[in-house]
Amino acid sequence: MKKKIALFLAFGCIGANAASVNYDLLGRKGSKMNSPMVYRNVDYSKIKKNEQQKVGSSVENVSLKKVGLPNNIAGIEGRYAPTQSKPYYFKKIDANNNVSDGWYASVSGSNSYMEASNSVFIPVTYHTTTPANYEVGTLTHTDVSGYDVHMENFTYNSNNVHPSPYEYNKQIIYMPLDYARYRSYFIDFNWLYQAPYDGESSNVGVYMASEARPTKMVPGDDVRYIRYSPVSSFANMPGHEMIASEAYKILKGTSNRSVVYVGTDYPENPKDQSPQIYMGLHNRKCVWGNSSATNSYSAVAKKLDNYIYDNRTVEIAAAGNFATRDKASNPVGSGYLAKEAHAVNAITVGAVGPSLDYSSDYFTYNIANYTSYVTSETGNIKPEIYNFSHFIFNEQSKVYTTGSKRIEYMPLYDGTEISAAYTAGIVSDLLNANSFYRWHPEVVKAVLLTAGEAALNFPINEPYPHGAPVTMMPTYGSAVFNKMHNLCGHESRYWIGDMNKFYTHQRYGMKEIRFSVKRPKSIHHVAAAIAWLSSGNDVANLGKIPQDFDLYAYENDVADVNNINPDRWKDRSRSSHNSYELVSFDTDAEYITFRILFYNEEEESENKGQVVLGFDVSL
Repeated sequence: MKKKIALFLAFGCIGANAASVNYDLLGRKGSKMNSPMVYRNVDYSKIKKNEQQKVGSSVENVSLKKVGLPNNIAGIEGRYAPTQSKPYYFKKIDANNNVSDGWYASVSGSNSYMEASNSVFIPVTYHTTTPANYEVGTLTHTDVSGYDVHMENFTYNSNNVHPSPYEYNKQIIYMPLDYARYRSYFIDFNWLYQAPYDGESSNVGVYMASEARPTKMVPGDDVRYIRYSPVSSFANMPGHEMIASEAYKILKGTSNRSVVYVGTDYPENPKDQSPQIYMGLHNRKCVWGNSSATNSYSAVAKKLDNYIYDNRTVEIAAAGNFATRDKASNPVGSGYLAKEAHAVNAITVGAVGPSLDYSSDYFTYNIANYTSYVTSETGNIKPEIYNFSHFIFNEQSKVYTTGSKRIEYMPLYDGTEISAAYTAGIVSDLLNANSFYRWHPEVVKAVLLTAGEAALNFPINEPYPHGAPVTMMPTYGSAVFNKMHNLCGHESRYWIGDMNKFYTHQRYGMKEIRFSVKRPKSIHHVAAAIAWLSSGNDVANLGKIPQDFDLYAYENDVADVNNINPDRWKDRSRSSHNSYELVSFDTDAEYITFRILFYNEEEESENKGQVVLGFDVSL
């Protein structure tokens, strides 16, 4: 649905969460779930009696808002520009409009988060000891009762062309993981931020929701993970075990410094784990069959959205393999998304694989025919991201047998669960290289959108299913950067808190944020994106995303945000139902001015007027 008026939109500084007894500036929740936060004009008639007992005498202290700010803080903005001499900027606004801001020029050591005098940012603690609940996967199965497991030789075809397990035996190309990870055309990314995994040097915990423990795929695999809960009850199915094992191998193959947690439910207090859990991977229900919950915004999606909104972890979800087709123009399956993939706050990932006509380094890539791509009531276009699948490893098949039943899993790593695991590995290394992005899923989603449109990328071939929001895949080289290696010129911002504290301009009664970014002279392509979080309760109750932002970009000769004609944009994005917007264009302008327009908000939203908004531009 198109909007009636083309209006400004400018993106201001990014908001960050602040620290207090129970919430810190990174938006992390403490162990108490009823920490006080700012909320005005409370209708006490709508609060249950037992909740009213928690309310103080002042309506400002009612803990109903879930934007992750401490008491008396109305909003926080933040910016990270790695190529600048002072890359970090933060501003805090209290309920009385008092502003506390300043530049924090650098990180004091690689293991702390912008520690500065009188700052309230919480240091990041590196993982230095082996947790008591570390487990090691074995070559034989650990969960599948009644099955014997053995390895069989696998015959590799020329050029690694094999039938896909999800596309009616369609012959496709499988590629080594290293190609996807390190190469974009002829550019080798081995020099980018990487360090050998030693099991105890990373401070980025990745939670993998799974019905089974991961096991070794070959005898030489190093499979070490932390069992999140000793009471986790894992399933007794070969399929679940293989999903967990393959996803683990792809995740660790992409991000060898990540520390993986495995469990059957979400960690209640991710910040209290050691190492801290900053992100999650959800691919356990995306493969096997279809159900009524896969074509609707179910309780599963609501739970995940609320979890992200409350805890601010980055959550990656596989789109699902339900759209199995024998031809791209002839759908055979329903295309329904996996349950978790409906979550609007999650980063949903579809699968891409190389086509059959490649030679040497010039691959062409298509969205896999099985990738689920439809949504339901919310209207939110999913997946937001497409990434590599179709990996091959030089190893044997793994065979499960019981009685006369035989199940063989070949070393062909296929499916959206593989693409999600690969993307999770990229994000894990992004968080390791840049502590700014931890606890900011709204900014990370924007980074992945722009990284796909950056100069170093892999184009996805047409046709795109149902209005895919991107035409490029985010490569490791364009998505993983730091202040030493900012190959693609990223600049990120966020705003968290009361929108009235952030907007810089107003037009036709609508609030907007404006700011300008200087274009490096050597870069002529610009990609920018915004993304924002919503309460799962709101999405479930309203049947749609409660807030609607639009993104506009303008060419400018100066940094003055008023030196534009709001009706003459270079590019704009203004979808009505998505929780993200993306613009991408070529320009020679010295400055790009952005407008983020707060177009609409549902009156019934439980967090009306509160925003959790992220921005990234890749230059």
